[in-house]
Amino acid sequence: MKKNKLVSFICLCAAAGTSIYAINKVIDFLAKGLNFLSDSDRIMYDWRFAKVSYKVKGTGSPILLIHDLDPSSNLEIWNQTIESLSKEHTVYALDLPGCGLSEKPAITYTTYFFVELIRDFIHDIIAEKTHIMVCGNSSAFVTMAASMENDYIGNLILINPIDLHTISCNPTPKSKLSKLLLELPILGTLLYNINYQELKIKEALNDKIALTDHITSDLVKTAYKSAHLSGSYGKFLLASLKGKYFTANILPALENIVQPFTIVYGKSKKGAYENANEYKTINPSIEACSISNSKEYPQFENSEEFLKAISIYLEEETVEE
Repeated sequence: MKKNKLVSFICLCAAAGTSIYAINKVIDFLAKGLNFLSDSDRIMYDWRFAKVSYKVKGTGSPILLIHDLDPSSNLEIWNQTIESLSKEHTVYALDLPGCGLSEKPAITYTTYFFVELIRDFIHDIIAEKTHIMVCGNSSAFVTMAASMENDYIGNLILINPIDLHTISCNPTPKSKLSKLLLELPILGTLLYNINYQELKIKEALNDKIALTDHITSDLVKTAYKSAHLSGSYGKFLLASLKGKYFTANILPALENIVQPFTIVYGKSKKGAYENANEYKTINPSIEACSISNSKEYPQFENSEEFLKAISIYLEEETVEE
């Protein structure tokens, strides 16, 4: 009797595992078929750790645009900004590894991994002093890269930079367990796919965007495809985020930044004003401005006001040849 129960349990587990595997594969297949995130205008940078997808447009002094770190994020959030800035600048925008059309290696992602990416991308691809605009939690590795590259990184514009307390949180047993679960081959992928359903993505965007009419079906589907390309291997980036493996002490970098440094924040984002003031306490030379009718993505939510606000910080003469 006990033997029969054990065999039945094993068969049940095998059937459940097979079903979950099939569901994961169907989700990946359907995501690939979505008509979003075209690679027709993309170039691939064969970086030493991953292939990185980027686009370039315009002529003039270079600007590098970097989205926030989340598997559903991608360079498309900059589309309106790219179009306007490319009239006077050479604009580069990339999909970070683990996001969009870039490779999604099955590794532990850290702040220092992305510091090296930014340094290498500027040296290998742009090859001259570059302004950087960056969103959200990606601000940590850009700040660290800027403190190391005075000769290659010019003006910094941080959009809703990461809270200084969040970036200093070390991994805990609970966060390490979250990372371990997400990295499991079948169950971890299922948990990831549940977390990145279209409905869940839309709910997340509702928290990040001030006006709901900006949350279009195209925006949601683009984020969905970004999250599910490459066999849902974006889960490894999410696992590192959940595991708190992006811990870094950026205070020394903040204190030593010599480049012009500006924080732009959404006026409707809770705590954004206080966060900007905390940065200014660390380095009084930092400037800050708010953009109305916006939260996480003022460059997308209120592009006209955003471009007007940053124009003074992107004057060509501020970048030394």
